Amino acid sequence: MLRVGVYLPRHLPHSFRVYANNIMREAAKLGVEFEPFAYDEALPGNVHLYWDPRCGGGGVPYRALNTTPRPVVVTVHGAAPMALPSREYFSRDRKSGG
Repeated sequence: MLRVGVYLPRHLPHSFRVYANNIMREAAKLGVEFEPFAYDEALPGNVHLYWDPRCGGGGVPYRALNTTPRPVVVTVHGAAPMALPSREYFSRDRKSGG
């Protein structure tokens, strides 16, 4: 079973918290277990990897994750304009909200 330590600081933008909760809920259906931790808490030691779901917009991964020997996964928000063809990102459907 995969165990993931997820960095969820107390002051997390609402949209990031909703995103992280949705990912954790769906991954739990596949048997993934999550161990949330905050800024002032020690990194959980009984996990296979760490996830920082709040990077992007100039935010860098949580500093304590820089020295862990375990793999670290980050979510970079706001990369769609760089990752999608402009005709797809700027399509008429996207602009009209439909």
